[in-house]
Amino acid sequence: MSGPSTVRREGALARSVTRAPVLWLFGIDMVSNGIDYAFHIYAGWALEPGAFAVVQTVNSVVLVLVTAFAALQPVVARFVVEGGDEAAARAVFRGIGRQSAGIGLALAALTVALAGPLGRALNVPPAAAAWLGGMVLVAVTRPVLAGMLQGQGRFLRYGLTRTAYAAGRLLLALLLVGLLGGGAVAAVAAMPGGGLISLGLAAAFVGGGAWWGAARPDPALRTGRAWRLALAALLAYAAYTGLQALDLIWVNRSFPGATAGSYATLAVLRRVVALFPGAVVVVLFPRVVERAARGERLDGVIGRAAGIVLAATLGLTGLYFALDATLIRLMFGPAYAAAAPLLGWMGLAMVGFGLAAVWLNVFLATRPWPFVGLLGLLIAGQWGVLGLARPATLAGVTAVFAAGAWLAAVGGALLYLAWLRPRLGGGR
Repeated sequence: MSGPSTVRREGALARSVTRAPVLWLFGIDMVSNGIDYAFHIYAGWALEPGAFAVVQTVNSVVLVLVTAFAALQPVVARFVVEGGDEAAARAVFRGIGRQSAGIGLALAALTVALAGPLGRALNVPPAAAAWLGGMVLVAVTRPVLAGMLQGQGRFLRYGLTRTAYAAGRLLLALLLVGLLGGGAVAAVAAMPGGGLISLGLAAAFVGGGAWWGAARPDPALRTGRAWRLALAALLAYAAYTGLQALDLIWVNRSFPGATAGSYATLAVLRRVVALFPGAVVVVLFPRVVERAARGERLDGVIGRAAGIVLAATLGLTGLYFALDATLIRLMFGPAYAAAAPLLGWMGLAMVGFGLAAVWLNVFLATRPWPFVGLLGLLIAGQWGVLGLARPATLAGVTAVFAAGAWLAAVGGALLYLAWLRPRLGGGR
């Protein structure tokens, strides 16, 4: 249970020894990502290509859910910090937590009820679609707990909850698929199972005081300001992640299982490239908020962030071009060799998404709606092109995916130069 001064002590520690929690969190994230990819690699070896495509299709939907509802985390963290003491933090946690739990339960029940139509839409077994209900509940409720830990400065515990999800999912997959002989549905069931393990650990880390200690009503909840901020972040996250997931869903609906399985390996490996901009935008976001509040131009900080993203993502993309067949064979086996010639091009598409992540954070820190609108138009355009043109090869689908990525990157730059930059005023 948290003591009376836990928030103040841990917050002061996080501020006074900034590098230590950042380095710890970075190390924990690397471990979590390694375990996460071990799950996908194991599924690729343990399942037939068609079953692997089912798992990756469901995982794409999970990524959209988790990323979209993660918009609640910065909202909770922000108001916990602004509240100034534990009583205000508890009010934010309980207020948003109760509402998110209600929404999560309702959406989970709806997902299970619509498992049949949802399964047909995704071209996955209805049982696999039904397991998405559990993941919906996790996706809606876990960000509230994570935001509480983040706002209190408990970065180590926050990182461990992410490790718990990755490790729990992998261990359950080894049990359900490896030992019990389950197929794609069993591998999908491991996802909400790991999520519930993470949820339980986060609830324990938050401490009993957050659940039943004295609380003071927070104005952000009474006025609805918290949920208006959450709505902007929710739409932005959902649009950005959806643009990276619709292609795999379309491939699984339109191609034979073996071909869709090959494309699924590309979807797994392209996420490695997407990891690199993460640390950059975490640092970028508060700097943009601070400079925009002072009326300063953002050119310098954006330029440095974009340069780091380009250097990191282009470096890995070069390895993808050079070692395409070797990487596919080592990580997934010879059954997926058809994906190898497209690996480098998929990496190049993710370079565009890395730059788009920079613009996403710039606009979220200032005025988000124009960029959210751009991403929404690109999603509609991507789905429309795939539906009308119906590419007959995986190379054609990859080209459509890459076009969406680079239109988001270039469109963000044009929106900044022509619309946002003049509105932020002069300054240095």
